[in-house]
Amino acid sequence: MPTFHPAGRPHSAVDGRLSNFPSAAGVALPADDPSCELLREENAQLKQALESRPVIDMARGVLMATFRCTSQDAWWVLVTVSQHANTKLRVVAEALVAATGGEPMPEDLSRHLADAVNAAREK
Repeated sequence: MPTFHPAGRPHSAVDGRLSNFPSAAGVALPADDPSCELLREENAQLKQALESRPVIDMARGVLMATFRCTSQDAWWVLVTVSQHANTKLRVVAEALVAATGGEPMPEDLSRHLADAVNAAREK
């Protein structure tokens, strides 16, 4: 049986699961509770992922338009550059998007990008 929000609309599946946690029911967890720290870390990671998503999607679009590749190939290029340059994917995406505005791309990222695009074309 679905539960309902005070405003009269059904809770989402996530809302229903969260209501089982004491902190979601208005009871604070002890600050030294290990599960509390794990939830904080996961929350921070999810927040960062949501904030990074738009620039990553823009970078994929830049690659797709510039090199006429698929979305999957653009993703592969970004991941490959990130791994080979040992740089966070978000940072690679930010540099690529900034380059469309005239900012120079760091030399190592530019080199890895050229290599990844060439490898994607050979696939």
